[in-house]
Amino acid sequence: MAGVSHYLRMFDAAEKNSRSFMCQFCGAYTPAINNQGICHACENVISSDRAALVKNSSDACAILDNYNKQVASSDFDAALKTYDSLLAKYPAPNYTYVKALTYISYSNYELSKIRYDLPGFMEENSIHKAKASSLFSSAKLLLNKAIFDAAKQATSQPGQQATYGTSYLMFLAAAKLGDIAAAKSYLSKLKASGNAYLSTYAETVFNSHIGDFKALLSSADSILRSKDFPINVFYYISYALFKLGKRADSEKLTGALQKVLSSNTVSSLNMYSRMLK
Repeated sequence: MAGVSHYLRMFDAAEKNSRSFMCQFCGAYTPAINNQGICHACENVISSDRAALVKNSSDACAILDNYNKQVASSDFDAALKTYDSLLAKYPAPNYTYVKALTYISYSNYELSKIRYDLPGFMEENSIHKAKASSLFSSAKLLLNKAIFDAAKQATSQPGQQATYGTSYLMFLAAAKLGDIAAAKSYLSKLKASGNAYLSTYAETVFNSHIGDFKALLSSADSILRSKDFPINVFYYISYALFKLGKRADSEKLTGALQKVLSSNTVSSLNMYSRMLK
C-alpha cells in the first residue's frame, strides 16, 4: 500500500492535467483525464464537456440544470418530476438508474429528519421512517428495471461496447441493491469484456461494498499505474484509509478532493476523518 503523500502527488498531477466533463445522465461535473472519466455523483461513464453536450442537446442540459438546483434545495418531488421529462426523452437504463439514485437521496433526506429530542411520542419520526422506506422501495424497483433494460439492450445491440457498457451499469445497480452475488457476476462479465478501465474501477467499488479495504487499495493502486484513470478512485482510497484507521491520511486526501468535487459524500468523509482522527 502506498503512503498518502504518494496519493496526494498522483491526485495533484491528475487534477492539473484534467478537464471538466459534465455527466449527461445526472448533470454533475467531474475532472477527467484524456477522453473519458467516471461521474463522481452517479458513477456513469462520461466523455463530454458541457459545451459538447449543449451543442448536442441544449434542452437536456437545461433539464439537468433544473434538476440539480431542485436536488440542492432538497425539493425532491420537483426534481423527480423534472427528471421524468428527461427520462421520457431518453428512456435508457442509465437514466433509470439515476432516477433510482434520486429516490435513494430522497429516502436518506427523510431519515435525516428523524429526531429524538421532540416532545411527546414523536409521531413525526414514524411518518419520516415510513416515507423513507417507501421511497427506498421505489428506488429498488427502478434499479431492478435498469438491470432488466440493460440486459435487454445487450441482447438487441451485440458487440464489445454493448457488453462492457451494459455489464458495468448492471454491476452498479446490483451493488446499490446490495446483491453481492449478482454484482460479482456482472463484474466477471465486465472483466471478460477486456475493458480494463471499467473493470478495475468496478473491482475497487466491489471491494468497498464487501468491506475488503486492503483489496480495495490494491485494486486502486492497479488503476493508478495506468496513465488514464478516473479521478474519483481517490474517494475510494480515502474511504479505505478511513476504515483502516488511517483517519489523518483520509482527511488529507478528502481535503484535496473537496477542492475539485462538489460532493456531500466527500465532505462527510472529510468531517468524520477530522473528528475521529
